[in-house]
Amino acid sequence: MATFDSTGSSLSATTLEGALLEVSRLALKISEDGNAPAGFAGTLALSAANSTATLNFSVPVVESSTATSIELTAADLAGGDYTFTPPTAGDFVATNPMAALLELGKKINLLEKEQQTTPNRVQLSFNLDQGLGTLSLSLPVAIVAAPDGFAVEALEFVA
Repeated sequence: MATFDSTGSSLSATTLEGALLEVSRLALKISEDGNAPAGFAGTLALSAANSTATLNFSVPVVESSTATSIELTAADLAGGDYTFTPPTAGDFVATNPMAALLELGKKINLLEKEQQTTPNRVQLSFNLDQGLGTLSLSLPVAIVAAPDGFAVEALEFVA
């Protein structure tokens, strides 16, 4: 099980997959409100027939390089007042929802590669010329009854 320690965080998920779905929803809300960084794009398509959520994001990144390394930082919000508090436990370093998308995608992508039996559900790439990080994934989900209709919950697929 790919657990996520949300101690001290505004996130409530307990798995990496759940945290990624939660942050994805927040990023899409920020974009709908017109407060995403310039160049951000995101979509979420839900398939009840396949029990999947297909997510695609383009996140603006800023490069800083030294002679021996390249560091990419996701652009911060363009405005608005959104609650995002990163966890205080573990090795999570993202300080805004856009960075959290890329960090969680990277963590799940690395676990997928280690397991080699998991379908390749997560693709993550960076284009330094365009200054974009691209995250695409097909997330298995459960659609469950909720007081106001239905809820979508991410299912675990990495350990």
